[in-house]
Amino acid sequence: MNKNFKAYLIYILIILSCLLLSIPMLRHLVMEKLEIMKVHSHFSVYQLTLLSMINPLILSLVGLTLGHFLHQKTKLKSVIYQKGKFKKPLMISVLSGVFIGFILVIGEWISNVFIQNKNLLENSFIELLGELAMGVF
Repeated sequence: MNKNFKAYLIYILIILSCLLLSIPMLRHLVMEKLEIMKVHSHFSVYQLTLLSMINPLILSLVGLTLGHFLHQKTKLKSVIYQKGKFKKPLMISVLSGVFIGFILVIGEWISNVFIQNKNLLENSFIELLGELAMGVF
């Protein structure tokens, strides 16, 4: 089997596993939205959850396929396509992701502890950052 095709299949497995792992969260969101909107559907919550996963699946597969065929022309690099060349950048990415996650959790905690205004407490710290970035606040 071609080396690039194996990497392509690995990425497909990663996409599918990420979608499967997101089923509980999406199921909860679908149930919540159905209750808020007071919609009665002929589909079960599980079916609606699977239907909501079609769009991310298609977009991920289209992006993966485009990247697979164009990665050499565009000189994009991949951890799976080019093994062993990414230890330092990968470590920097993981550590920066952990750091940003830590900052977001601390910001959420600070906003819940120190903000006493009831209207501001309804919004989370991440929503507040998004509103500030968009100029909506």
